[in-house]
Amino acid sequence: MRKYEKLDEDTFRKILTEKVFKDRKKSVADVINSRKPVVKDIKKIFGEEPIVNADYDNGLGINGITGMVKLHNFIFLGIEAQTKLSYPVYMILYVARYDTDWDDDNIIRTANIRAYVPENGNTFNPETRRPYSLSKTPKGLQCNHDMLITDIAKHFYEWWQNYTPIFERIE
Repeated sequence: MRKYEKLDEDTFRKILTEKVFKDRKKSVADVINSRKPVVKDIKKIFGEEPIVNADYDNGLGINGITGMVKLHNFIFLGIEAQTKLSYPVYMILYVARYDTDWDDDNIIRTANIRAYVPENGNTFNPETRRPYSLSKTPKGLQCNHDMLITDIAKHFYEWWQNYTPIFERIE
C-alpha cells in the first residue's frame, strides 16, 4: 500500500505552484526528470529514457485522466508523458509526505513528491512493460478511465474493494 498525504485542494494546488512547478521556465518533462524519486518511480515502465514530452492540461492524446484529480481523500496530478520516439503513457504525481519544520523564526514546508504509473488501463506494452514505439503502437490505443481509477484505488486504499472508486477533476 502506497502512503500519501491527505490534503485539501488548496494545499495541493499550493504545493504544485510553490514546490513542484515553481520555476515557470521549466517544462513538465523537465520537472519530472529533475526529481530523483519521481524518476525512480517511473523507471519501472519508462526505463532509462528521459521524458521528452509531458502534459497535464490537455494531455498528449491518449485520453488519460489529466489535471488535478480527487479520488475520495486522495488528490493527484494526472499526466500523459512520453520518451523519445515512444507512445505516451499515463502517470500520476502525488504528495507522499508534507512536513512542517522550523528554522529559527521561519516555517519551512517540505513536500515529498512521488509518482505512480498505473498498470491496468494504461497504454504501455504489458508484455515488455515499456512504452510502445511510435511505429509499433496498436491502432486506436487509449487509456481506460475505469481501469485506471480502479488500479490507482487498489494501490492507495487498503479496502479498495469495498467501494466504487469515483473520481472528480478539480479545476
